[in-house]
Amino acid sequence: MAAACLTLGAFSASAQGKMGVSAGADIALPMGSFSESNGIGFGGSAMFHYNLIEDKLDLTGSVGYLTFSGKTISAGIPGLTAFDVKSPAVSMIPIRVGANYKLIEDLGLYVGTDLGVSLLTFAATSVTVNVPIFGPVTTEVPSTSSTLFSLAPRVGYTLPIGNNELDLSVRYDLLLGLKSEDTTTDPNTGQDVTTETTSNLGFLGFRAAYRFNFGD
Repeated sequence: MAAACLTLGAFSASAQGKMGVSAGADIALPMGSFSESNGIGFGGSAMFHYNLIEDKLDLTGSVGYLTFSGKTISAGIPGLTAFDVKSPAVSMIPIRVGANYKLIEDLGLYVGTDLGVSLLTFAATSVTVNVPIFGPVTTEVPSTSSTLFSLAPRVGYTLPIGNNELDLSVRYDLLLGLKSEDTTTDPNTGQDVTTETTSNLGFLGFRAAYRFNFGD
């Protein structure tokens, strides 16, 4: 996708500076319950820019990649039954469109937002139960995937470097509608009961990118 953005930009020189592409590094800080299960995320992104209103409004299309390491969570009753749950590492590919609006023409300060989907992969992991007498029993949990609607309002600042720019921004990513299942055994009937829950994931993202502007 990054190569496609660069190729499209290279063929757009006739757009008289209306088009550009930026590529950069991303750092993500999980928030809320996401921070309890996963650590800091690292990755990169590419963004295509089209200037709709000169020095004011940019339309954007972006794709990126982030990976978050999983944490080990311990629970249970010491001496009886204890659980060690290794949270799965999460890989994320956000694919979105959006817009940036410059607040003051002579300054690089802008606000914007992205809307789209994020493709998530939860890596295979394990659950270890320390059973008295028998010792630890480990159950492997296979990898899963999910596609979630995502939005990301942001604020940023651009610094001119010749005809190009250094783009620094901070955003809040919100991923909606993550479904999970919890299976328990009914003590009266002995049957398994599956409960489905829906939750959201959120993280604070920081991006430092170099923007190439094509044309005059």
